[in-house]
Amino acid sequence: MFFGSRYKVDPCTSLLYLHCHTHSPTPTLPILMKLTKTTALAEKINSLAAKGHLQEAFSNLHALTEAAMQWDLTEKANDLERTYRYLLQYAMADTDDPSRAETLDGITDGIISVVDQCTRRARLDDNSPNLYYSTLRYEKLQPDSITSLIGNYTEQASSNVFGDILGNSTSKTAKETLELLERRIFNRIWTTFPLSRADSTAISDALRSPLLPTGFKILLISSVMLGSLEFFETARIRLLLEFYSESKDINLRPVALTAAITAMLRQPSRTASPSVRALTHSMASTDRASFENDLRIVITELARTRDTERINQKMRDEVMPTIMSMRPKFQQRFTDNDFSDLTDPEQSPEWMDMLDKSGLSDTFRELSEMQQEGADVMMSTFIHLKSFPFFNDVANWFLPFDTSHSSVVAAADHSSPIARMIAASPMLCDSDKYSMAFSLTMMPSAQRDMIASQLEAQKADIDAITADIINRDENDTKAVVNRYVRNLYRFFKLYRRKGEFNDPFASMPSAFDIPAIAPCLRSTETISDLAEFHFTHQMWSDALRLFNELDTVALPDAAFYQKIGFCYQNLGDLNSALDYYLRAELLDSTSMWTLRRIASCSRATGLWQQALDYYIRIDGKDPDKPSTTLAIGECLTELNRYADAVKTLYKAAYLKPDSMPALRRLAWALLLNGDLENSRRQYQKVIQASPSPADYINMGHIYLIEHNYFDAANAYKLAMTLGDMTPNQLVETVETDVPYLTKAGADSHVIPLLLDHILYDLN
Repeated sequence: MFFGSRYKVDPCTSLLYLHCHTHSPTPTLPILMKLTKTTALAEKINSLAAKGHLQEAFSNLHALTEAAMQWDLTEKANDLERTYRYLLQYAMADTDDPSRAETLDGITDGIISVVDQCTRRARLDDNSPNLYYSTLRYEKLQPDSITSLIGNYTEQASSNVFGDILGNSTSKTAKETLELLERRIFNRIWTTFPLSRADSTAISDALRSPLLPTGFKILLISSVMLGSLEFFETARIRLLLEFYSESKDINLRPVALTAAITAMLRQPSRTASPSVRALTHSMASTDRASFENDLRIVITELARTRDTERINQKMRDEVMPTIMSMRPKFQQRFTDNDFSDLTDPEQSPEWMDMLDKSGLSDTFRELSEMQQEGADVMMSTFIHLKSFPFFNDVANWFLPFDTSHSSVVAAADHSSPIARMIAASPMLCDSDKYSMAFSLTMMPSAQRDMIASQLEAQKADIDAITADIINRDENDTKAVVNRYVRNLYRFFKLYRRKGEFNDPFASMPSAFDIPAIAPCLRSTETISDLAEFHFTHQMWSDALRLFNELDTVALPDAAFYQKIGFCYQNLGDLNSALDYYLRAELLDSTSMWTLRRIASCSRATGLWQQALDYYIRIDGKDPDKPSTTLAIGECLTELNRYADAVKTLYKAAYLKPDSMPALRRLAWALLLNGDLENSRRQYQKVIQASPSPADYINMGHIYLIEHNYFDAANAYKLAMTLGDMTPNQLVETVETDVPYLTKAGADSHVIPLLLDHILYDLN
């Protein structure tokens, strides 16, 4: 952490120096500093630091480190406070200090880092069973450092590469040794906090080394990200962004940027570091169009994961039950196990008719369109295929699919057509490819051999398809990001110990909340694209935020205001929705969609006269629609124009005779208009067809107005039985209608007596 030379801090005690050296073994915490108290104090310090109350934060920080007897952290806190005091002296002297903001940000970040380290040690000493801490305890017992582990891996990997060049194939033992070392390195980076300068350099050098495989580098990137999700660290963010900025590898750059943004979304406020901002600003200045495009892709693919659960639910609740219900008919149709017709529906359209009638054709078409857009429709297929031992190791969830991986070789011949087809599949992420490869071991050998022989016979076609897929996707940033995000999503949603990790997909904030990223997303084109994406995918809150940003710079447009209004309406803010729909109407008064939205929002907010005016306009443009006529009748009723309401509602009932809402509205309007006989007749029709508690209550109202109190009481009791209503609910319901009842002729003094009579009967 650079604080500037003017503060005269001894470099040997600076925060940077202290961050670069490992701390001494942690003594056992006293009884008074149990984990709960440590956590509570840590939260208080973090809150104070975030608000800029650093003097009080330091006071509590010293209490935290000293009570825990973490003397190395006490020294770090002392160094930070000493730097802060120098900063205060220069500020009070009104000295020009261009580095003040960066220094202050470094101090704040340093305070939180010390708090994190203290909390981390407390949990470690508390023998937390959390996987992070059990892995950390193991790593602390090992003599290796990140530098030595990466050095060892580089040496062995290079030896294998040169051996392959010379024609000496890598032995199974050597391959498994490298894989074990990869997992060790992953775990070490994941659980190291904070990263020292030597650690960061070793990781950066490995990422830039042309001798190391891409898969290993993706593991490095993932471990850096996963560690930052546990304890946020600016050094890790810089490491990922710097590699993204400098690398030319299309298979790694998008992964590094995705990992960096995922880590930033964990604690957006801590990305305000001037050093990180300067880095993103530099990238934007160097090639703004490319950087902004990459950001847009990453943000879009991360946001797209919100659709995944909806797709899973659709598959679980709609598709699979329908398929299972069709199974008997399907088996009956294909009695001879001849499924060749399935590939040519024109030869035998019966099964297509079955799908059409079941509604699955439309569902499959919708899922296919979503898949083409990049939606993850395969998640539900592989949910139950993550129990293989391979997935017990955290690192393996982030490992790119490799047909030569020892686990894959054990499951299937890596040179077989099946393995090659799995590797080339563009629809599957790496995690699902491993699942599919391991699934082969569960398949009978005869069936597996049959599939392999069929694929071998079509080797030329497979090679052509594979080459086309590789040429189309390998250089596609969106494809790389999409696959990596799916790997991340599966880990955080399906790993057997997923509850022990901070899931970035659980409550993902907007990328516009990341101080280091938001300024790079200011072009109208980018905001517009992101707004449309969120709108199309029904992410109303994010879409609204982006549309509102555009509203400050965009020219007035009816469709634009319609979308803002629609966002507000779906978020439940009907008054704001109405406001924007009215703006849209000013620009395009012919849009029936806008008129209907204005009418429905006016109606929902109780603006009955305005709603009536718009429904009359709608009826004039598209007359005799039952729904419009019914709405007009409702508005007239609410405006106490009962005679007009009755006429209109009779028309609504005529236009759609089987409409229960029309009959109910008509019956209520007749009651309020004093025509009790016809009102009773309509309610009797409704009760015979589809009775509801409200229908019996309104029949009770008719009897009440007619002073037929025993029949009124019986009707109210039937309402209670049908609706499982409590006596209090009945009383509240009837009392709500008292103004209408007394106006229609009911005796207001008898109503409470009648209700008490019912309560006595019930008791």
